[in-house]
Amino acid sequence: MVAGHTSRTLVERVDLQLQEGETIAIVGESGSGKSLSARAVVGLLPTGVEVTAGAIRFAGRDLLTLTPRERARERGSSISMLFQDPFTMLNPLLRAGGHIEEVLRLRADDRLRRRADRRQEAIRRLAEVGITDPRVADQYPFQLSGGMRQRVGLAAALAGDPRVLIADEPSTALDVTTQAEILELLTLVQAERGMGLVLITHDLRVAFSVADRVYVLYAGSLVEVASAVSLEREPLHPYTLGLLLSEPATDRRLSRLIAIDGSVPSPEEVRRCCSFAPRCRWAADVCLAEKPGLRLLDSGRETACVRIAEIRGEMRAAHGAARLAAPPVEVDPAGAVAEPILRVTDLRKVFAGKGGNEVHALRGVSVTVARNESVGVVGESGSGKTTLGRCIVGLEKPLDGTIEAGGIRADDYDALSRRERATLRRTVQIVFQDPYSSLDRTETVGAALREALLVNGFPRDGVKRRVEELLELVGLPSGYVRRRPAALSGGERQRVAIARTLAVEPELIVCDEPVSALDVSVQAQILNLFRDLREQFGLSYLFITHDLAVVRQVVDRIYVLYQGAVVEHGTAADVLDRPRHEYTRKLIDSIPRSAA
Repeated sequence: MVAGHTSRTLVERVDLQLQEGETIAIVGESGSGKSLSARAVVGLLPTGVEVTAGAIRFAGRDLLTLTPRERARERGSSISMLFQDPFTMLNPLLRAGGHIEEVLRLRADDRLRRRADRRQEAIRRLAEVGITDPRVADQYPFQLSGGMRQRVGLAAALAGDPRVLIADEPSTALDVTTQAEILELLTLVQAERGMGLVLITHDLRVAFSVADRVYVLYAGSLVEVASAVSLEREPLHPYTLGLLLSEPATDRRLSRLIAIDGSVPSPEEVRRCCSFAPRCRWAADVCLAEKPGLRLLDSGRETACVRIAEIRGEMRAAHGAARLAAPPVEVDPAGAVAEPILRVTDLRKVFAGKGGNEVHALRGVSVTVARNESVGVVGESGSGKTTLGRCIVGLEKPLDGTIEAGGIRADDYDALSRRERATLRRTVQIVFQDPYSSLDRTETVGAALREALLVNGFPRDGVKRRVEELLELVGLPSGYVRRRPAALSGGERQRVAIARTLAVEPELIVCDEPVSALDVSVQAQILNLFRDLREQFGLSYLFITHDLAVVRQVVDRIYVLYQGAVVEHGTAADVLDRPRHEYTRKLIDSIPRSAA
């Protein structure tokens, strides 16, 4: 698969097989070629990208030999695709039922010629994916939650009764309980229909919980193929091992997360050598001599590692060592309330809802964070986590209750003097979920950091050196001062956002889902960075997340929010290992787990 006038290679040597009723998973980081491979199957490649070699055989026919019109007829009726973001996938001007009716109208079915019949069939199809309220058929996408939108998208993808469904990161944008519901729904529908399922994901936990076989893709090439059970038990390629070790453990806190150094290269850069060699600790001259293909091992598994026989023992040892838990964290269950850096008391926040109804985002929430303490706030979307964080940094004004940060009342920034606001800004900073939207895309990295320093009174003659120091703190070269956000990877952009936050030398950082948009190996790098910065500067964190595996690795205490109220609070070990509230148990039970 190539793109552009210069014919840059994007994907090569990708051989996939799917049996009827089977589930396969394609895993890999962003830039590995997962989505492009899937789009090639359904004929939805971006403009300028084309398949130059190979075949896509379905039911005895090569789909690449079909005309565009013939290919379009196959799409939806034979092979359908469910995309990652249900909001952008759905037409915002079309009601939920209309998305399904559009597909039904294309079918040569006499029973569905009348619009009233198509509407009833759309309602039935929505019920199949768990939407039993017929009124949802008349609602627009913006009126639905993320999980509901994904269910509508699934119903539309299944309306043509395809024999194969390709699901491209169908649960990535969802919180843990909704993710579990969507994955369960996918497997249930697949079993009922006997349909083949191709799951594209960067989350190995998701792959192991759903798939029969796993294809590991890296920099446009396959590096390993195995059953989900055997791959989880023992990876046979260094990249797969790296992905596994980067996953935060769900059942224990690790001494340190194992991150893969560097980032995914472009396929063109590694066309003539092992694609993973630039990042591999076991790379040798033989790995750079030529591009290795998959080869079959005695165990029936396939790997592209030419040194697997030599390094297999070392890989096993590394896999085992990474499972060792860290020593227990000594935590004051009361949260060292004698000297907190943050004290939130009985906070309430109400938003105006549709039809004049009120939405109670926070219902008397009380939270404390001690100095040099990391505290987690967990819960589903809509639980009030982000609203709490925004109130603390002055982006929202609470209806009632108090916030005290660094000894200053912070529940009404408008009532503060300029000096008090400046002190608060230096005391508390926030890191957002999406670093791309939080950075000015027209501004260089250096300009963004210089601005943060100057606005907060840093001496002008020391700004250049301080910018270089900030980049070094977050693990970026000084040469990045001239780059713009578009030229950075997701992990690099988040590092820049953290550097900008550190520019004012805060005592407390509110981290609002700071790693949820990142690949697992990049996520591990950023989580390690948060740990290192806390040790180096004695920082305090309020860590907002829906990912319980992530929160276990970085916090000492946890508050569980449900519908705007704290329903459980305690040390991380107590809350995650011995949950007392039914909602907390539901969150923990929703974590994807393998069937092995």
